[in-house]
Amino acid sequence: MGIAWNTYGGKSDELARILTGAGLEVMDYPDFEHWVDQAIVRDIIVARKPG
Repeated sequence: MGIAWNTYGGKSDELARILTGAGLEVMDYPDFEHWVDQAIVRDIIVARKPG
């Protein structure tokens, strides 16, 4: 599962805790950041079902 969001609205560690709590394995993609405009900076988080 991939999720993109505006980093001004939340932190990746918060989302990682939620995904891990749901039984998913969070993948590591360090330093990904996409500037959209002065009010939007996007980040991604990827998680998968362990298996």
